[in-house]
Amino acid sequence: MEVKKEVKKKTVFRKALSFDLTVKDNVQFEPENYENVIWLGYDRNYGDIFKVFNDDYVDSFTIYFGEAGDEFNQ
Repeated sequence: MEVKKEVKKKTVFRKALSFDLTVKDNVQFEPENYENVIWLGYDRNYGDIFKVFNDDYVDSFTIYFGEAGDEFNQ
C-alpha cells in the first residue's frame, strides 16, 4: 500500500525564461499544467529553477523560476 504524503507548501512559478532569453514576470502556467516538473537548483536572484515539459514534447521545455514546495523535499 502506497501512502501519499500530504503537500503543505505548493510549488509556485513566479517568472519564466522567454524565447529571447529574457526573464518575464507574467507567468501564465502553474506546475499542475505540466506532466513533468524537474527542480534544477536554486539561484540567489531568481529563486528555485525548474525545467518543465510534457511527455509528448520532450524536446521542448520551459525554464521557470519560483519557489519549490514540499513535492521536492529539499
